[in-house]
This record gives sequence, C-alpha cells and structure tokens, in this order.
Amino acid sequence: MSETSLYSTIIETTHALIVVLDTEGRIVMFNNACERLTGYRFEEVKGRHIWDFLLLPEETEGVKAAFNDLTRGQFPNTHANFWITKAGERRWIEWSNSAVTNERGEAVHIIGTGIDVTEKRAAEQALRQSEARFQALCDNALDITAIVASDKTIRFITPSVKRILGYACEDLIGRKCFDICHSDDVTATEAAFQRAIDNPGTVTAVTRRMRHADGSWINFESFWISLLADPHINGIVVTSRDVTGRVRAQQTLREAQGRERALLDSIPYAAWLKDAAGRYIAVNQAFRDRFGDDFPDPAGKTNRDIFPAETATKQTAEDQEVIRTRMSLRLERQMRIGEGNERWIEVIKVPVIDESGDVIGITGVAHDVTERKLAEAQRIARNAAQREALVREVHHRIKNNLQGTITLLQETARGHPESAGLLKMASLRLDAVATVHGLYGATGERELRLEQIIPRLVSSLQSFHDHLPLRLSVSNPDSAPVSENEIVPLALIINELIMNAIKHSRATVDGHPVEVALEGAGNGVRIVIRSPLGRFPRDFNFDAGAGLGSGLSLVKSLLPPDGALLRFENAPGPGGTRVELTLRPPVIALSPAVTSSTIAAREPLHGAHSDH
Repeated sequence: MSETSLYSTIIETTHALIVVLDTEGRIVMFNNACERLTGYRFEEVKGRHIWDFLLLPEETEGVKAAFNDLTRGQFPNTHANFWITKAGERRWIEWSNSAVTNERGEAVHIIGTGIDVTEKRAAEQALRQSEARFQALCDNALDITAIVASDKTIRFITPSVKRILGYACEDLIGRKCFDICHSDDVTATEAAFQRAIDNPGTVTAVTRRMRHADGSWINFESFWISLLADPHINGIVVTSRDVTGRVRAQQTLREAQGRERALLDSIPYAAWLKDAAGRYIAVNQAFRDRFGDDFPDPAGKTNRDIFPAETATKQTAEDQEVIRTRMSLRLERQMRIGEGNERWIEVIKVPVIDESGDVIGITGVAHDVTERKLAEAQRIARNAAQREALVREVHHRIKNNLQGTITLLQETARGHPESAGLLKMASLRLDAVATVHGLYGATGERELRLEQIIPRLVSSLQSFHDHLPLRLSVSNPDSAPVSENEIVPLALIINELIMNAIKHSRATVDGHPVEVALEGAGNGVRIVIRSPLGRFPRDFNFDAGAGLGSGLSLVKSLLPPDGALLRFENAPGPGGTRVELTLRPPVIALSPAVTSSTIAAREPLHGAHSDH
C-alpha cells in the first residue's frame, strides 16, 4: 500500500471528524466520520462554505474569526462550536485546527480535526446540576442526615448539624457515629445499625439522645437505611430528627397516628400506612383526593373491605410479600381514574420495622407516572424509526459498495480475458448478495419474502445476459417470509441453481428458456428450475458430493441443515433437467394463506431419472 493510500485509509476509517477547507472556507474534503455525523454526503457539501449550512447563526462570526487566524498563520489552534446535522440535530464538536502551507509558508488549506463530545458535555452539565441540587438539599435540610461507613465512621454529614447540635461538619467527619450518643442508648443504636445492614432497602427507626456541643442532651428519632454497592453493603444513611420534649414511654396511639397522618399529608402524592394485619391506620389527603369524596374511610379496614375482589387479592398478595421478604417493593400498574381516564401509577411499598426487628406494618406511596410512560413510549417509537432508517441506509451502502466491486471485476475481466469466466462468476455471486441488500434498502422491511427475492434475482441475471430466455412464474404471491439469517445464503443458492441451469442448457445459444417457478408445497414452498436441455451425468450425486462443479459445491456448503430439501432429476425424453428446492420452517415462516389448496399442479416425471 502506498503512503498516500495509507493516509487516505486512515482518514476515511477514523472516528474523528476531518474536514479540509480552502482559504475561502469552502469544503474540499469531508471524511466518512463527517458524513455519518451530519447525514450529508461529500458530494452534497463539496465546494460549499462551511458556515452556510453547518453552523448556528450566532456562532458563525466566532468560527470565521478562528478560521481567519489560521489563514494568517496563527496555527495550530483549538475551538469548540455546534454543527447542525442534515436532520437538524445540534452536535457539540471540539476542534483542533491547523493549516497546510506552500513553500512560502502561506496557508493553502485549513485542516480541522474534531471530536463529537455532545453526550459528554450533556453528562457533565447533568452532573453539575445534580451536585448543585444535592448541595441545596444539604444546605437547607431541617434534619441531620449523615452517611456512616461499614466501620461505623461518619463519612458525610449535612451542615444542619451546626444549627441543631453546635458542631461544624469537620468536627464529626471521621469520628465514630456513636461518639456523641448517650451511653444508655448506644446498645439500641448499634442494634439499629446492624438491622439496617442485615435488611437492605428497609427503614429502621430508633430513638436516642445525642450530646450538644454545649454539653446538653437532645432527643432524636433516627431512621437508618443501608446503601447498596453490589455485591456488598458499603454504608448506612441515617436521618435524625430532633424530638426533644417527646417522652416515648408516654406516647399514646392517638399521638402516633396524628404524627403519621401529618407526615403522610405532607407528601404530594397518595400515601398510606397499614399495620401488619393489612388494616389501614392512616391515609393522606392526596389519597382521599384521588379516590373522591364517595370513597369510604379506610381507617381500620383492609383491602377486601374497600376494593373490588380482584384488585384486593392482588394488593394483599403484594403486602404479604413485603412483610415476608422484609424488602421494599416497586411496581407499575394501570388504573382507571374517573370516567375513562386510564393512568399509569408507580407504587412503592416499604416494610416498617420496630426497634426489636419485627415488621409492624407497611407504608406505601402511589405516584402518577403517565406522562413519563407516554414520553418513554414516544422515545421508543422514535428510536425504532431511527433504527429502521439506519438499517435501510446501511443496506443501501452495502449494495452500492458491492455494485462498485462488481464493476471493478467486470473492468478487470475485459483486461484479462483468460480470467473472464472466473471473474464473471464472482460478479454474479456478488450481485445476488447486492440484490438482497438492495431489497432491504428499498423496502425498509425487517423481513423479505421469496416472492420479492426471486424476481429480483432473475432480473439481475438477465441484466448480465442480454436477451436471456429466462421465464418466471409465481403460484402463490404471498407465500414465504424468509428467516433473516438465511436470506443471503438462500439468495446465493437460488442464484447458483439458475446459473447452473443456464450454463448447461445452452439457453443463451439455443434460445430455449429456462423456467423458474415458485409454488406452494403443503407446509412449505417449492422453487422449481426446469432446463429444456442438458442431463445430469450417471455419476452425479449431490448428497455424496460426486460430479459437482464449483457452483453446486457452493450450494452444498450453503444449504441449511433444517428446513431445506434439494432434488435433482433428469426429465423424461431426449433432454432436460428439473431441480426442486423445497423450503419449510425454520428457513421460512408461512403465512396463513398458504394451504394445501394453493399447491400448484405438477407434471409427473416418467422414465429414467436421477433423483438425489
């Protein structure tokens, strides 16, 4: 390979965008990576100014300024700007630019090498936003939230600890989480820590006293939940709320229910609390609003008391699974809200575990995610459409490349008549493959049928042989979608069989047509190729591989082991052959229209024949 060829290959196969401009800003080279990114072919952009169609109007002057610096000898330089694709999509490109100079050191071409960093830039922006939101939550937290490592040291704590307990964050980070805990409460707190580790995903509550920086003691209610990092637990999140003044031994059920109801009502979507027997203790206002004023008061009732039997059975089974597994449950379901209003609801159910480790109830929330589901469905549909367009384009390009290769083979054959036959055979085989990819590129369908493939193969062969007497008939027009992974091998097989019949019948000389028929065959289809002249020799045996030329040897190697049967027969009389290729599942998938009533009538063969 020459050095020029090597450089050209590198430029056209690299993932980097490489564009070369003349000193007026017109495109003189636009590599494959540029074509894939923008959707423009080089032929469409050659000679056009890059700022006429690829740039945002507001970025044009900045790009021109960077370009002018390069033409004045100020290179290399770097730059970043958007490119607008043919489909109107914005892509953020980071450029490294230089220039090609003449013997006087003057710039004659500007070379831009770019990397598409759109997704990276978006991810960085999302990360910055996420970090800003997290910091805002930490700075404005009403409670103290900390992350405690598995060795019980504090790794993170919110700034609210200064306001509530008088410590700066750096005073506590790195210390054991029990260092400022009252000695009488250490055992219960350590037990809560261990339960959180032993029950991933569940919330463990404990009441404890912690020492203020001034030496006083404050009562806190703390909620512990494990952080998971597959496959091990690597930490605990603990949120502590100041409950000073509340004496837990004197709490009544009414006070507890009042607290729980206040907490539930603060949640903007439907929430509820049940005991371990499945009885509702409390529901929030959003729950009541969702089901309307006619919905019965659920307090003290179970699912079976207020919901239809099927719904109640399903929800009760979910509740029992949460209690049995001690794990939270997340699911999505469709519900009818009001008259004919179908909504998607995300439901989360979490077990409530007391200080002794017993599951004493379930808390749950239900969130309307209809808009998210609709957006997801639209995204899936867009992705499918984009995939179809991409697949169609890929097949179209494969076909074009194969046809280019065929043209090269034909030109080579004209200059090397001693190899013309071999090169023509290779061209015919490549053309069969190009035909399949041409069908894919033209139809955009994910499956092809024999009644599409065979006429195109026949037409393609006729394009190689002027006035080729080749006759095609199709008995069932809606017969047989071909399994995707068998399409190319099957096209090559049919192509070889037709070529073999043409070759041995001397059809191009005598004018006697070779007949190709597509027929029904019970639970399959049959392709019949009749040649009016020629005979299979006595020693011909396809199964044993005897008497096969290169074409039939290729057929034998490509024939699917299941779902394909190939027969070779000598026709009765002075000459002629008949080849039958019968196809059944899994090579094809028959449509309901294919039944025994659609089978085309066959002429029986009489006399001596070779059957393989």
